Amino acid sequence: MTDAGGGSRSVVAVGTPAGRVGCTEAITVATKYVRQVSNTDVATIDGWSCNAVPGNPAVPSMCAKDGLVINLGN
Repeated sequence: MTDAGGGSRSVVAVGTPAGRVGCTEAITVATKYVRQVSNTDVATIDGWSCNAVPGNPAVPSMCAKDGLVINLGN
């Protein structure tokens, strides 16, 4: 997908002890986040807390909810 700054982003539904978010929800949340903010902004999207991940150029931002994680990579 393309983010608000025109960059390409990938979506990874990360497996955690809480489980793994479904692909449809991961893509929906990630798309809403990257299209409305730059990768350094904090936002709540459909109950997910999304924010930058400083110091990780491979995964510059992520979203989390109830122990589930969506990584938004370059």
